[in-house]
Amino acid sequence: MSSFVVDRHHIACLVQVARAARLRYWIDRDTLRPDGTYGPDGTVSVDNRDEATAAGAMLTASIVRGVSDRYPADAIDELPGAVSHWWTDGYGQHRDVELRTAVELLKALAGYEYQASDAHNWEHSEARAFCDALRLELIHRLPGYGDAPWTIDEPAPRRASWVMYP
Repeated sequence: MSSFVVDRHHIACLVQVARAARLRYWIDRDTLRPDGTYGPDGTVSVDNRDEATAAGAMLTASIVRGVSDRYPADAIDELPGAVSHWWTDGYGQHRDVELRTAVELLKALAGYEYQASDAHNWEHSEARAFCDALRLELIHRLPGYGDAPWTIDEPAPRRASWVMYP
């Protein structure tokens, strides 16, 4: 299957929800940063506009690297994606975008990861750490999640509209 650089709006939605949630994620000396360096150990925050812009730039660099690794013969301005090839100008600051539901954002996050995961060393990238932390944050915001039991100790009457194993 092909991969492509997602639209700037796609990344902006992920970044804005991360900022609204005051997302924090951990990187260490084995975490690949967008500039090709590693570490250092510490928590990365997405609390303000500058940190959100840095997160957007990091996600942009990571997806461009992933698509470039998938299509090594293509120049950066020839990579599959938006006709404008917006990523050649960098992420920059992005205006506020309409927030989506947790389910829409989880799907957008999965789409981003699918496109970016062809990057060499994706498993140890800062973008992967960001995505893991954002996914956990979004799961916690799903309707009913906070009220659901932490453990399942006894059979319950069937009440779900969808059951993984009937």
